[in-house]
Amino acid sequence: MNQNDRIVIVGGGPGGVSTARAYREAGGRGRVILLTAESYPPYSRPPLTKEYLHGEIERDELPIENPWWFEENDVELRLATAARALDRDRQVVTTENGEEVPYDACVLATGSEPVRLPVPGADDPETLVMRTIENSERLKSRVGEGSRAVVVGSGFIGCEAAASLSLRGTEVTLISQEDGPQRERLGKDVARRITG
Repeated sequence: MNQNDRIVIVGGGPGGVSTARAYREAGGRGRVILLTAESYPPYSRPPLTKEYLHGEIERDELPIENPWWFEENDVELRLATAARALDRDRQVVTTENGEEVPYDACVLATGSEPVRLPVPGADDPETLVMRTIENSERLKSRVGEGSRAVVVGSGFIGCEAAASLSLRGTEVTLISQEDGPQRERLGKDVARRITG
């Protein structure tokens, strides 16, 4: 790509930031626009169920890059800008507010979405899906010594959240379709150690 080209990156997680970083480090001189639906600069999600949830680190330790990195590397960061549509023929990303962002190359780095329970009540605001800073903060504000929480799912995120909540003094019930936590991924010996 030459310096007149535009690369649009949809997604403000590690994949999006890594794409922008690699492009610049490889000598890319085109215009780089990174769209993220969240109102915060790209941040690391794993601590949301670990160190951040149980209070080991502060919010200002979550960003993937320092705030000045984007300006210094000429990466246009557009916060609170969700992509709604992608028109490959016209080479345009349309945002939720109707803005059309043209591109010469588009990278989709949107990450994954947690699975919501397909049961009545799963859309209740008190049923939190662990993905964002807001959800981690809401959970932190609702639990502590003597409180109770139910964690649904015994994958890495579920087990991390259950352990962090327990460290905060919360009585935790972990619900899973597996015979033991992490059994399908790590085997029955690991599941037994986690349970014990």
